[in-house]
Amino acid sequence: MDSLSLTVSNFLEVSNIDRDHTHLKTISSTTKSPKAYRYWVHGWNAFVKRDYPSACEWLLQSLDIDSNYFGALWTLSVAYLNQGMYEEGKKWCMKIQDIKDHMSFSIKQELLAKWIYSACFETPHEEIKWIRQGIAIDDQSPGAYYLLGYKYVNLHQYHKAIPAFEKAFKIYDNWDSKPLWVYNYTLLGDAYHQTGQYKKEKQLYRKAIIDFPDDPAILYQKAVLALTEGDSIAAEGIIHDYLTIRRDVYGSSDFMNHNALGWLFSDAKYFVQAEKEFRQALALAPENTGILNSLAWILIDNDIDLSEGLKLIDHALEINPVNYSYLDTKGWGLYKQGKYDEAMNILQKAWDLRPLYDHDVYMHIQEAEKALARHN
Repeated sequence: MDSLSLTVSNFLEVSNIDRDHTHLKTISSTTKSPKAYRYWVHGWNAFVKRDYPSACEWLLQSLDIDSNYFGALWTLSVAYLNQGMYEEGKKWCMKIQDIKDHMSFSIKQELLAKWIYSACFETPHEEIKWIRQGIAIDDQSPGAYYLLGYKYVNLHQYHKAIPAFEKAFKIYDNWDSKPLWVYNYTLLGDAYHQTGQYKKEKQLYRKAIIDFPDDPAILYQKAVLALTEGDSIAAEGIIHDYLTIRRDVYGSSDFMNHNALGWLFSDAKYFVQAEKEFRQALALAPENTGILNSLAWILIDNDIDLSEGLKLIDHALEINPVNYSYLDTKGWGLYKQGKYDEAMNILQKAWDLRPLYDHDVYMHIQEAEKALARHN
């Protein structure tokens, strides 16, 4: 009787917590422990705020109580991946694969397990397959449509991404709810931007700033749009707010802010200003390999100064010789110089070292292979 009483009590407590997360039940359920579930809720709330270190702390506590808790395992794997901690993300992904054969997973959870495996070890094409199967089972999951749009963005297929993101927004509107996180706005906004739909993009940000006020990700996109449309006065004000929030709220240093501005101006195709910002960042942190790569990339990709770009990236590789992204930059620079054999060797090394699928590296290899075929 005591055991039955505890089981019923736990069920009722978990059900009570679950009311506020009904649309997340595919992820959140599968534990009978109220305490494990409460830790998951804390972890999830930190996750959607992009505070991934805190999310991981909560989720690990949840798993200390229930080591087979699917929701905590799945969210933890994604949280590590989102921090660039790929080996940790893969480790927890494989834990899901280890338990799924002897745990009672729903079909939706089986598909989420297949998706996270594809995200870690395969390509967006496999990911899209599993996401679409999930949508066929439940076409009212905004998270599934968000993931679908995100995967099409990864493949630079923006026209396919837009309907998926818009469908997610329709579902949230039907629920009279805002999206779970800011990326619903920024990724759709970027897809509009990449396809030249600036009017739709501007309208989207008006709503975004209400749901996520003063979020730097929104301000970044708004500044890029203002610059693209030639509204330098509006852009100046947005950039001021963007830098202030990064500094005062997120503690970003001066060199980090200059680096961020470099990418902002680059996205708006203001390459002269982008180069200036990257050089200011490098002056403040001359041995920072990320800054070296940023400046090298802008010089190489836009044919500004291939020789200097390659010197910069060689210096970054002296410090960190196995960074696949730096190798990609060098390979692309060699390709631009017409050194196709050397480029192919470096790009292949970058591909072999990549922790996850990277479409840009894939496309660079394709270009190098075509150039080699023409040259031979």
